[in-house]
Amino acid sequence: MASLRAELLTAGADVVGQARSSGEALRRHSPWVLVLVTLWTVGIVGDGLTTVLMMGTGRFEEANGAAAFFMGLVGVTGWVLLSGLVCVALAALTLSRPHTTYAWAAASVALVVCLGKLWTTASNALLWATASA
Repeated sequence: MASLRAELLTAGADVVGQARSSGEALRRHSPWVLVLVTLWTVGIVGDGLTTVLMMGTGRFEEANGAAAFFMGLVGVTGWVLLSGLVCVALAALTLSRPHTTYAWAAASVALVVCLGKLWTTASNALLWATASA
Protein backbone atom coordinates (compact mmCIF):
# COMPACT_ATOMS: atom_id res chain seq x y z
CA MET A 1 0.00 0.00 0.00
CA ALA A 2 2.89 2.33 0.74
CA SER A 3 4.28 1.88 -2.77
CA LEU A 4 0.89 2.69 -4.31
CA ARG A 5 0.69 5.85 -2.23
CA ALA A 6 4.21 6.81 -3.30
CA GLU A 7 3.36 6.22 -6.97
CA LEU A 8 0.21 8.33 -6.69
CA LEU A 9 2.21 11.15 -5.09
CA THR A 10 4.84 10.88 -7.82
CA ALA A 11 2.18 10.91 -10.53
CA GLY A 12 0.49 13.95 -8.97
CA ALA A 13 3.77 15.83 -8.69
CA ASP A 14 4.64 14.99 -12.31
CA VAL A 15 1.28 16.22 -13.60
CA VAL A 16 1.46 19.43 -11.55
CA GLY A 17 4.99 20.03 -12.84
CA GLN A 18 3.77 19.48 -16.38
CA ALA A 19 1.01 22.06 -15.92
CA ARG A 20 3.40 24.57 -14.34
CA SER A 21 5.83 24.34 -17.24
CA SER A 22 3.10 25.42 -19.67
CA GLY A 23 3.77 29.06 -18.78
CA GLU A 24 7.34 28.71 -20.05
CA ALA A 25 6.02 27.16 -23.26
CA LEU A 26 3.70 30.13 -23.83
CA ARG A 27 6.57 32.58 -23.39
CA ARG A 28 8.70 30.79 -26.02
CA HIS A 29 6.24 31.58 -28.84
CA SER A 30 6.63 28.16 -30.42
CA PRO A 31 4.53 27.49 -33.55
CA TRP A 32 3.48 24.15 -32.01
CA VAL A 33 2.21 25.90 -28.90
CA LEU A 34 0.26 28.32 -31.11
CA VAL A 35 -1.31 25.37 -32.95
CA LEU A 36 -2.28 23.70 -29.67
CA VAL A 37 -3.70 26.89 -28.17
CA THR A 38 -5.69 27.47 -31.36
CA LEU A 39 -7.06 23.91 -31.39
CA TRP A 40 -8.01 24.10 -27.72
CA THR A 41 -9.65 27.50 -28.17
CA VAL A 42 -11.68 26.35 -31.18
CA GLY A 43 -12.70 23.18 -29.35
CA ILE A 44 -13.66 24.80 -26.03
CA VAL A 45 -15.39 27.86 -27.47
CA GLY A 46 -16.98 25.96 -30.35
CA ASP A 47 -18.40 23.20 -28.16
CA GLY A 48 -19.61 25.68 -25.56
CA LEU A 49 -21.18 28.06 -28.04
CA THR A 50 -22.94 25.38 -30.08
CA THR A 51 -24.19 23.70 -26.91
CA VAL A 52 -25.62 26.91 -25.44
CA LEU A 53 -27.20 27.96 -28.75
CA MET A 54 -28.67 24.55 -29.52
CA MET A 55 -29.99 23.93 -26.01
CA GLY A 56 -31.43 27.44 -25.96
CA THR A 57 -33.76 26.65 -28.85
CA GLY A 58 -35.54 23.89 -26.97
CA ARG A 59 -35.33 21.66 -30.07
CA PHE A 60 -32.24 19.77 -28.92
CA GLU A 61 -31.30 17.79 -25.83
CA GLU A 62 -27.94 16.83 -24.38
CA ALA A 63 -26.90 13.33 -25.49
CA ASN A 64 -24.22 12.93 -22.82
CA GLY A 65 -25.93 11.63 -19.68
CA ALA A 66 -23.32 13.03 -17.28
CA ALA A 67 -23.41 16.45 -18.93
CA ALA A 68 -27.23 16.43 -18.84
CA PHE A 69 -27.13 15.63 -15.12
CA PHE A 70 -24.78 18.52 -14.36
CA MET A 71 -26.78 20.83 -16.63
CA GLY A 72 -29.74 20.01 -14.42
CA LEU A 73 -27.73 21.11 -11.38
CA VAL A 74 -26.01 24.26 -12.63
CA GLY A 75 -27.83 25.07 -15.87
CA VAL A 76 -26.55 24.85 -19.42
CA THR A 77 -24.40 27.98 -19.20
CA GLY A 78 -23.02 26.95 -15.81
CA TRP A 79 -22.06 23.54 -17.12
CA VAL A 80 -20.45 24.98 -20.24
CA LEU A 81 -18.37 27.37 -18.11
CA LEU A 82 -17.40 24.66 -15.61
CA SER A 83 -16.42 22.14 -18.29
CA GLY A 84 -14.56 24.90 -20.15
CA LEU A 85 -12.46 25.63 -17.05
CA VAL A 86 -11.62 21.95 -16.70
CA CYS A 87 -10.55 21.92 -20.35
CA VAL A 88 -8.34 24.97 -19.84
CA ALA A 89 -6.58 23.04 -17.06
CA LEU A 90 -6.21 20.05 -19.38
CA ALA A 91 -4.88 22.32 -22.12
CA ALA A 92 -2.09 23.40 -19.79
CA LEU A 93 -0.89 19.79 -19.71
CA THR A 94 -0.38 19.76 -23.47
CA LEU A 95 1.58 22.97 -23.98
CA SER A 96 5.02 21.84 -22.87
CA ARG A 97 7.00 18.70 -23.63
CA PRO A 98 6.37 15.99 -21.02
CA HIS A 99 9.47 14.56 -19.33
CA THR A 100 8.06 11.67 -17.29
CA THR A 101 5.78 8.72 -18.02
CA TYR A 102 2.98 10.19 -15.91
CA ALA A 103 3.28 13.57 -17.60
CA TRP A 104 3.17 11.86 -21.02
CA ALA A 105 0.07 9.94 -19.97
CA ALA A 106 -1.67 13.08 -18.69
CA ALA A 107 -0.76 15.07 -21.82
CA SER A 108 -1.95 12.24 -24.07
CA VAL A 109 -5.30 12.00 -22.32
CA ALA A 110 -5.65 15.78 -22.52
CA LEU A 111 -4.95 15.71 -26.26
CA VAL A 112 -7.68 13.09 -26.70
CA VAL A 113 -10.06 15.42 -24.84
CA CYS A 114 -9.04 18.24 -27.20
CA LEU A 115 -9.83 16.05 -30.20
CA GLY A 116 -13.17 15.20 -28.59
CA LYS A 117 -14.00 18.88 -28.16
CA LEU A 118 -13.16 19.54 -31.81
CA TRP A 119 -15.26 16.55 -32.90
CA THR A 120 -18.18 17.71 -30.75
CA THR A 121 -17.95 21.22 -32.19
CA ALA A 122 -18.09 19.85 -35.74
CA SER A 123 -20.88 17.40 -34.87
CA ASN A 124 -22.98 20.07 -33.17
CA ALA A 125 -22.51 22.47 -36.08
CA LEU A 126 -23.50 19.77 -38.58
CA LEU A 127 -26.52 18.78 -36.50
CA TRP A 128 -27.55 22.41 -36.16
CA ALA A 129 -27.23 23.00 -39.92
CA THR A 130 -29.12 19.88 -40.95
CA ALA A 131 -31.86 20.28 -38.36
CA SER A 132 -32.38 23.91 -39.33
CA ALA A 133 -32.66 23.13 -43.04
